[in-house]
Amino acid sequence: MVNLLSTSLDGAGELRSSDPRALLALVRRENVAVPEPRDAREMAGRLGARYYVLGSVVEAGDSLRVDAAIYDVQRGADAVANASAMGTAGQLFSMVDRLAAQLLAASAPGSQSRATRIAAVTTSSLPALKAYLEGEREFRAGRYQPATEAFQRAVAIDSQFALGFYRLSIAAEWAIRPDVARSAAAQAVRHADRLAEHDRALLDALLDARLGRVDEAERRYLAITASYPDDVEAWLQLSEVQFHYGPLYGRPLTDAREAQLRVLGFEPDNAAVLLHLARVEAAAGNRAAVDSLAAQFVQSSPGSDRVLEIEVLRAALGDSAELQRGIALLDSASAVRLPIGLFGALNYTVEPEGSRRLAATLDSPDLPPSIRAWALVQLAFLDVQEGRWRSAQERLAEAARYDAASAMLHRALLTLAPFRAAPQAELNALQQDLAGWNAAAVAALPVEYTSVSIHNGLHERLKSYLQGLVAARLGSDDAALQHAASLEQSPDSVLVTVLFRPLARGLRSAALERRGDHARALQALGQLDVHYEPALFSPFYSRALERFRRARLLDTLGRHEEAARFYSSFRDFSLLDRIYEAPAAYYLGLMRERQGQREQARQAFRLVVERWGNADPEFQPIVRDARRRLES
Repeated sequence: MVNLLSTSLDGAGELRSSDPRALLALVRRENVAVPEPRDAREMAGRLGARYYVLGSVVEAGDSLRVDAAIYDVQRGADAVANASAMGTAGQLFSMVDRLAAQLLAASAPGSQSRATRIAAVTTSSLPALKAYLEGEREFRAGRYQPATEAFQRAVAIDSQFALGFYRLSIAAEWAIRPDVARSAAAQAVRHADRLAEHDRALLDALLDARLGRVDEAERRYLAITASYPDDVEAWLQLSEVQFHYGPLYGRPLTDAREAQLRVLGFEPDNAAVLLHLARVEAAAGNRAAVDSLAAQFVQSSPGSDRVLEIEVLRAALGDSAELQRGIALLDSASAVRLPIGLFGALNYTVEPEGSRRLAATLDSPDLPPSIRAWALVQLAFLDVQEGRWRSAQERLAEAARYDAASAMLHRALLTLAPFRAAPQAELNALQQDLAGWNAAAVAALPVEYTSVSIHNGLHERLKSYLQGLVAARLGSDDAALQHAASLEQSPDSVLVTVLFRPLARGLRSAALERRGDHARALQALGQLDVHYEPALFSPFYSRALERFRRARLLDTLGRHEEAARFYSSFRDFSLLDRIYEAPAAYYLGLMRERQGQREQARQAFRLVVERWGNADPEFQPIVRDARRRLES
């Protein structure tokens, strides 16, 4: 039993078993036939063990009953957890596995205990449970790719392991594998029949979030927290939904604060909440708060994959010395980590200068061409955010030297932005460029460059979408509708749902709007069902262009409060969306002025002047009008 149980427990999460031979030799030397907890604790201490197990095996007829208890040497003589199993002698190995699973589940620390207990009863495989616990250990340490791989092993061993799929979805989200996160959430729900209603509700809510059903996900999490106010996982996932999806609907990042603080009340060092709060404070320009949160994060999670991000975020808000420290951190990081390392600084800092200097360090001959191109695209979007159109075009031309496909996609989308009246000659040239582009031949980028390779395998259909936009702008409605139809013919049903059907709806809406049929144009857009994770790294997934058009249509149709929410949806989500911030603020100001809401109008016009004050000449008429309205 000593050998069997040692083998079963060894390698489960952070547990490592002492050598059974050393233990048995020590027991023989001490000449203790049946150790009491006090004797066992002393022997465990001599072996350097934190925990020890005592138990008994009793034969009754043809059956065996095995009872065991696990003790903590630091907690005295009271057992931490108890377990028992019954069976025949021929079932001894499965009995030991059941016993080990019970001990592991009952002795898990803190907020992990409930999840581990559920895991233990939703898999009959001890190897699957051990892989699950390895995934938990890696996840708590902030090593998200190894965590994802461990959870994948768990569900490969037990293909009906509901909680294994659930945690795989969470880990894959942090590893920026949205495809894995979506499919794992669906599998978790599919195999949730052995779970209690409370636990099934958590899995259902996660799947809603993964599929972009934001209102339903938030409703479910609020219902769970109302019934179970100490459910840390529900509060955490509620904060994730509110933080990531709220800005897409014009809600401030701070809406997630209550749920975040609830989590910290249970787990003061929760890495996910510390990181997200640091982003919130950075967006508000609170450097001291970011410093404090970053220090706490690094102290509690020193090996996390996101240490680089939070340190670079802190550096982006600092003085020249801090910026140099951030640059040094980026210089020493691996190419794979660079885009995520820059993520916070690019997306959540108020002033772009620090982010610009940090991103510029990635234009280095020592880095892969795709990373250099990615950095130049980010810099181009920073330029457009400030109305510096010509500078953005120069950066995209340079990016084309390293990744022609990425430069083409982003140049085309910027050219077609609805807040800029592109000359017909420019549209004609773009139409020819797209027609001559062999998008089907674009090679996939390494998947480990997760935020850079977001468009792998999508170039041909994104080209069709862009051609449809050009056609709509040039008045060729039939051609635009043909491209819309082609987008929905993809063999990948998931991508049709999350990307291509919404883009097709955008093309149909654009054709209707050009004809002046605003009501049907708005109806054609359908529900906003953006999936936040790929949307953070792709303006096609975020559908910022369609959201801007949605706001304009709502405004035109007199649905002003809905319009205001979408006009306000470009600041706190992603750098790639912020190119719409100034023009959306301008139209929001005009709308509020018409409504007689002067102070709200002035706030909007001030933002236009702040963002586009030094814009290129083609945007200056808007800036001058905003200034005039501020002064009137």
